[in-house]
Amino acid sequence: MDISLDLKRGKDTRLFLIKNQDKDNDYLLLKDFDSGLNSPILYLELINGKFTINQSKSNMDLITDMDLDAKLDALALRVTEAVQNGEDINDIVVGDEKPYDPSKIRCESRNFSLKQVYDMIESESHDIDLHPDFQRNVVWDNLRKSRLIESIILGVPLPMFYFAEDENGQLSIIDGLQRLNAIYEFMSGKFSLVGLEYLDNCKTKFEGLEVKYKRRINMTQISCIVILPESPAEVKYNIFRRINTGGRPLNSQELRNCMSGQNLRATLKEMVDSKEFIQATSGSVKDIRMDAQELALRFIYFRDLLLSKKGIESYNGSIDSELDKLTDSLKRKGLDTFKIYVSSFKKSMKLAFHLFGDHAFRRIFLNKSNQTIKRSIINKALFSSISVLLSFYTDADVKKILQKPNGFLIVPFGQAMSDDNNYKRYLSYGTNGKQNIVYSFGKAQQLLENNLGIKMQIVSPLLLAELESLNSDIR
Repeated sequence: MDISLDLKRGKDTRLFLIKNQDKDNDYLLLKDFDSGLNSPILYLELINGKFTINQSKSNMDLITDMDLDAKLDALALRVTEAVQNGEDINDIVVGDEKPYDPSKIRCESRNFSLKQVYDMIESESHDIDLHPDFQRNVVWDNLRKSRLIESIILGVPLPMFYFAEDENGQLSIIDGLQRLNAIYEFMSGKFSLVGLEYLDNCKTKFEGLEVKYKRRINMTQISCIVILPESPAEVKYNIFRRINTGGRPLNSQELRNCMSGQNLRATLKEMVDSKEFIQATSGSVKDIRMDAQELALRFIYFRDLLLSKKGIESYNGSIDSELDKLTDSLKRKGLDTFKIYVSSFKKSMKLAFHLFGDHAFRRIFLNKSNQTIKRSIINKALFSSISVLLSFYTDADVKKILQKPNGFLIVPFGQAMSDDNNYKRYLSYGTNGKQNIVYSFGKAQQLLENNLGIKMQIVSPLLLAELESLNSDIR
């Protein structure tokens, strides 16, 4: 969620969650990217779903925003939802969006009849892709679908639809998915109209309608805005996030699902539906809103980055932007391209469960006897680093690793998360930041190699010297 705050200094800010030891409520700390945790812009306390500013600790003179209260209320809703969904609050960024060149946007208006739309969906080339595997928390029931069809028959204009067109002319719907799906399902004879307000005689399937009503539906025109393929990927995603309004707005991964190719969607689904992933995560990462598929896409992104000449150090700290560009680049790849991702992913999930048990990809808390105290939620930085690094072990390495005791790495990693203050902090705050990711990968590689006694055969090895440099900078 992006909220821009007017500050006297125009820096981006990031929200960090810290626990106040003296009270039951959490303090939320708002700080610049470049400042330390000891110099926040302000402290916020979340009480009964609303933020209260701790005046004694805040630097209110930095804030010139006249709409601060309204923005904090919106932020409180987002944070509350994140907590309920088990999301990483540190991924919530508060700041101005990066500007882009509006001259790069290529859009055009088009009109289609509903009969044209139906034929385009039904065509062998799937001229309109409805993404049948697309999952949402809220899916229209037959009553809501029926009311939409009744409105069409009555001649009520439909709101604008938004599509993205790819290089081959295929259209993917970005805004209006539920409406278009309802229309397509009715014209396909998949449900009968129910609960109508004005047309009681129309409580039937499409084929049972009077000819005049069927003709009216077929000839109804819809207005569409089509984002043309020459628009840069980052511009298209920015537009989609701005215009997406239907029902509950799509999150970033749901938007990527709309824009990705069928093969990438099938690959991500195969990865997160695998028994290896479900076992390694204890089934705790739900994919109702594609949270699991985003983890799988991160795996692909960081694995490719690690294999590239640029290496992990070239990560720019903007995970959403990077995943958007990756989705766009993989859109037209064949299934053979994705086989290595699936096999590597399953291998790393199997190894992670063997080495960490129920604590795989989670921060590990140990007591004085080196026994685990509690099990935390999946940590995205840990998932990215450990899953990707484990995928580089060879089949011969895997045989040696599987001879280690179950849960072999729980204590070494738990001790590192306790003793290494930098590692602990980078796994807690701003987990998508560049230093966080580079440090997480470097530390994980160090721990894996030292404890397993096996060097990784990586084309572009991590620069552990840079890891030490980061340590020195922090100290």
